[in-house]
Amino acid sequence: MAILSTAITLAALVLPPLQGPDSGWSWRHEGRLLTRRDLDSVLALHGAWVASAGRRGRQADLSRALLPGADLRHANLERAVLSGTVLQRATLTAANLRGADLQHVNLVGAVLDSAILDSATLDGANLAGASVRGATLRDAVSQAAVLAGARLEGVDLAVARWLRDVRWTAVLDDGSFLEGAYYDSRTRWPVGYRRPANLGSLRSKVGRFVSGHSGSFLLALFALGFAGALVAARVEAANEKRQKQAVANAEKLIAGEGTLVEHIQAELRLLTERERLNLVLASSRSRWLFGLGTSLIVLSILGPVISALIYLDSATRDWHFLAFGVSAGLLFIAAARGIARQEAHQRDTYFRLTLRVTRYERFISAMRIASRASGATDEGVKRLYARILDHLLEPDNVHPESIAPPQPSPGANPSIAEIVGSLIDRTSEPT
Repeated sequence: MAILSTAITLAALVLPPLQGPDSGWSWRHEGRLLTRRDLDSVLALHGAWVASAGRRGRQADLSRALLPGADLRHANLERAVLSGTVLQRATLTAANLRGADLQHVNLVGAVLDSAILDSATLDGANLAGASVRGATLRDAVSQAAVLAGARLEGVDLAVARWLRDVRWTAVLDDGSFLEGAYYDSRTRWPVGYRRPANLGSLRSKVGRFVSGHSGSFLLALFALGFAGALVAARVEAANEKRQKQAVANAEKLIAGEGTLVEHIQAELRLLTERERLNLVLASSRSRWLFGLGTSLIVLSILGPVISALIYLDSATRDWHFLAFGVSAGLLFIAAARGIARQEAHQRDTYFRLTLRVTRYERFISAMRIASRASGATDEGVKRLYARILDHLLEPDNVHPESIAPPQPSPGANPSIAEIVGSLIDRTSEPT
């Protein structure tokens, strides 16, 4: 027994006293620093005052008191004076605030779920970001109250006696911007009241997520676009470098020794490689113009859509947003039309160059066939070379309609195909 008594004594001396959840919490009123015990005393006296209809106890007057983060769950504050009181982030779940004076009270971020606010005066009260789910507001009076970002699920605002000039826009101390409120199908509004933007809707959730991560989104889009442009530029630079090397190799073949046939073939190969280089450049310009034009078309669509969403979600319905979005869309679509014309010109150039390269390749193939069909000194081969040179000296008239071979007229010079065909027929005849 003595041992147990000694252990209890030592524990009492060494261990700290048991503390309640609010034992370290303090508050201020009229310049005095008070404790939780003082607040409980005020609440007890006020409860006696309410129960005795004013014959006992004392009415709670906490006007301009500093009570941030106070735990007032189920507290009886009926007809209490709380004007100008700071109850930021306080917990007033199921609290009785019937008939209370809540003018200009600071309830930013507070929890008033299932609280009784019947006949309360809420003129100028700041409930930005507060949770008021399931609270009752029968015959409540409110003018110029702030309900931006408040959770109003299940709240009947239609039974309030006076609900005027409610502010649905606010900026919190941390810099966050609130516009609208959270509500659902159970929330009731006064007849003819224009509802604010519903922050609980899917569109608003996506908008808030994008707004909260706008910097990350813009940085990711910029990095992705820059990486794609860098990869495309490197690929195009490699293709251009490879084609320039092919042109240089073709120029080396011209500088070397060789027969007339080899010189003509080398010249044709050089022309082909040069046109392929122009083909690569035209294709690159066409792709860049296509990407720019597509981006402008997307912006021309997003501009009016985004401005329309801002216009519909805004409580003020400022038409300047809508006008700005529509005008920006028109400007983007006009720029996209100009880019589209340039792209069409590049595509036409690309098509012409493709026909020209195909033409040179056919000349080279015809010369190879003719060289294999007979000797290099054959008269038909010389006529073929002369005909090819004539074609090369002619003005450039490569058009889509010129793809079909022209019909030979009587007495005209034979075509390349006719010369090559005659050479093949001549070599196939029995000797």
